[in-house]
Amino acid sequence: MKLRFFLFTLPFILLFAACSGPSSPEFKKMENIRFKSAKLEGNAGVQLTADALFHNPNMLGATLSSIDFDIFANNKKMTHIQQNISTSIPGNADFSLPLTFKIPLKKLIAELKGAKGWDILKNPFEKKEIMIKADGHVKVALAGTDIKIPVTYEMPYTVKVKDLFMR
Repeated sequence: MKLRFFLFTLPFILLFAACSGPSSPEFKKMENIRFKSAKLEGNAGVQLTADALFHNPNMLGATLSSIDFDIFANNKKMTHIQQNISTSIPGNADFSLPLTFKIPLKKLIAELKGAKGWDILKNPFEKKEIMIKADGHVKVALAGTDIKIPVTYEMPYTVKVKDLFMR
């Protein structure tokens, strides 16, 4: 009798133990950070593009519904990205989210001149390393539940001032 009860309940116990809730997709890294364009008049600024890479560990797909990031250069806030989107995310796969954002030219020049005074702007062929950081979250709808995924990523980026304006 005890063996029969055990054999009857074992599949249910295993089924419930294996069926945990959906896991949150994971932020992996930012890559392909590139200067796209520069505008020198009016609302002057530099437009950049990047790809945010994530992994969805769930068997089911999901929908990415919004992004909300602050972008920093050398720990100084340069801009804020906030977009409502609707992008399908495949199940059990990596996916890439293309980002486009603008940094006001005044803030960028202030950061480029840094401790060297205007040396970097006097020699536009000189390379300057900037630490780029993204800090915020993306919102994903998974199995009918909205999940906020924190995103914090930091990486060095080397730039030549001439590349900002000669495209």
